[in-house]
Amino acid sequence: MGKILCRLRTRSAVAAIMAMGVVPLAGQAYRAPRGPGGKPDMNGIWQALNEANYDIEAHVARPAMALRPGPHGPVPAAPMLALGAVGAVPPGLGVVEGGEIPYKPEALAKKKQNQQDWLNLDPDRARPTCPTRFRFCKA
Repeated sequence: MGKILCRLRTRSAVAAIMAMGVVPLAGQAYRAPRGPGGKPDMNGIWQALNEANYDIEAHVARPAMALRPGPHGPVPAAPMLALGAVGAVPPGLGVVEGGEIPYKPEALAKKKQNQQDWLNLDPDRARPTCPTRFRFCKA
């Protein structure tokens, strides 16, 4: 009986401490830093750690970010071959509420052009970090 009461007191104390820490946070609303004119300050490093890194809309898997025409359909571009499976694009459900961005025709054309010219626009991401012959590289 003594052990049960001791456990009950310990659990009650832990629950009370946790509740005291949560209650003040519940009343505080987050306000992003503001720049001139009261607009949100969007400066900083932005990184997507999910499939939104490839496309924020829902997309199917692709063999690579950069593709070229092949005999039976698109194949990875030559510079992407050095990356192997790392250069593949995984499928993603997207992060856009409502599923699709209502692009204007010229904006959609620009998006497609950027995707096709990805190797030239973002060469650092397309460069292998290690020669293909030597897989065990020191960082």
